[in-house]
Amino acid sequence: MITDGTLIPDHLNLSRVIDNHIIEPFLIGDPAYPLSNHLMKNYPGSNLTPEKEHFNYRLSRARIQIERAYGRLKGRWRCLLKALDCDLDKVVLHVTSAYILHNMCEERKECYLKEWNMLAEDEIGDPPRPDLLNDIDADDNANIIRNALVRYLYN
Repeated sequence: MITDGTLIPDHLNLSRVIDNHIIEPFLIGDPAYPLSNHLMKNYPGSNLTPEKEHFNYRLSRARIQIERAYGRLKGRWRCLLKALDCDLDKVVLHVTSAYILHNMCEERKECYLKEWNMLAEDEIGDPPRPDLLNDIDADDNANIIRNALVRYLYN
């Protein structure tokens, strides 16, 4: 267990140097999230360079895999479809336990019924969609990192 407040232990150096820029691990977000050093998202718009189109394609493919994994997690552990009825300090324990058990089931290729996905969608309905954020307010460094990733992925 990590107790120093970081998500990744120091001995695991997951940073990479690309185009002389240090690229640290980042999350992948959809257009509703702000672009930041630790959260990458697609370029908005339709008149994009081939390099940016390629970046958007690769990022979208990764995000689809993540969404499928979360869908399976919620399909298997239905308690994650709604607010957990427990003390706030126990929520992390519940969610972490679900992740661990889910990963064990996946690694062991335990039965997963496709109907569980349909039930999950029916139970939660359509979540509200936040307004899409443009990249005008993005940190300059976030744009530098995204541009470095564009060049790296295109070459």
